[in-house]
Amino acid sequence: MIMPRSHNILPFLNSLAVCLMIGCFSSIQAGCTQNNNPPAGGLTVNESSAASPNGNSAKATPQLPNDKKDHSETRIQDPSDFPLIMGETDDDGFPEKISVCETNKICVTTLETGAKRMYENGTWHTVDLIAVEDTDGDAGDEIVTIAYTREGQLACVCIIHDKTKSIEFYRGQSWSFANVEALEDTDGIDGKEVLVQVKTDDGKFQCLCLIRDRDRTVKEYSDVAWTTVQIKAVTDTDGKPGKEVLFESRNLDNELLCVCVIRDRKDELKIYADSQWQTGEVSLLTDTDGQPGLEIIVTFMSVAESGITIIHDVSQTSKTYRFIERHTIQQIRNYDRIQGDEICVLLPARDKFVLITDRLQEQEVVESCGELTRSPARV
Repeated sequence: MIMPRSHNILPFLNSLAVCLMIGCFSSIQAGCTQNNNPPAGGLTVNESSAASPNGNSAKATPQLPNDKKDHSETRIQDPSDFPLIMGETDDDGFPEKISVCETNKICVTTLETGAKRMYENGTWHTVDLIAVEDTDGDAGDEIVTIAYTREGQLACVCIIHDKTKSIEFYRGQSWSFANVEALEDTDGIDGKEVLVQVKTDDGKFQCLCLIRDRDRTVKEYSDVAWTTVQIKAVTDTDGKPGKEVLFESRNLDNELLCVCVIRDRKDELKIYADSQWQTGEVSLLTDTDGQPGLEIIVTFMSVAESGITIIHDVSQTSKTYRFIERHTIQQIRNYDRIQGDEICVLLPARDKFVLITDRLQEQEVVESCGELTRSPARV
């Protein structure tokens, strides 16, 4: 997996802190906003101000399990089980401590003043803390969570706006299980988008969704042929503002159907496909032409031959380099000191090394993948 995850969850919280957070809240009713249908059960925010600079009321939210769990079991968790994240969520200049408390509430404590807020909703049986990031482009980080009902159904992907003491609920009518894959700026506008993979109760892929909390919208991407979807990276592939979402989709036989790129800035899905790629995969991303945007390297092999396809997402073109035998990539580096990396490949059956200079769309035999010495032999 190429993509680094942006969930900076710190898995520690001592029991004394939990007792202090839970024991001194007063109950305040609060409203909520939602894209479509607000959840039943009543959203509440409890707030106390040991040294609170103001008396604003607050609202509520949740988080996520990566594996499908039985959320119907009522249990008391050890406080050390709860994740803890530090952030600045209410734009007061003081850091906050954010954590799950009592399995189904989100507690926020301003360290400097001791002010506490607790977010909860009647539909939340368990809540998972995902990340604390800026999702709306305004001052103050938001709290991203996922909540499940007592029956183990998805309650929502929720984003708590602690600055305004409000919560946004995101849940499509057919969403059963959701996994937050990444938080990245995908449209080139301030505020990170939330990338979610949605599955059915039996684990079947349903859609990839990008939540734009800035304007409270959700964009879904799906295809009936996509049995599985694997996110490979969220990075710049086209040289334009905003990162692209790169993923593989496969069919029931685990054959690669496409290498797909979501260009959220343009609400666009670009599909790259080739019949040769059935056993292939995205191996890496690198700059092979010296131009803005990383190239996508797809490697594929069969019994008789193999190859490397380099996708230039900037121009939406590709170039395939074929070999009459199996290969392994030995090194990716800038051999010729001209912008753009070269790819050095070993053909083990013949003990030969081949250098691919994609900028020139050339391949040639070399003596090794170290310091280059050209060979007159053909590939």
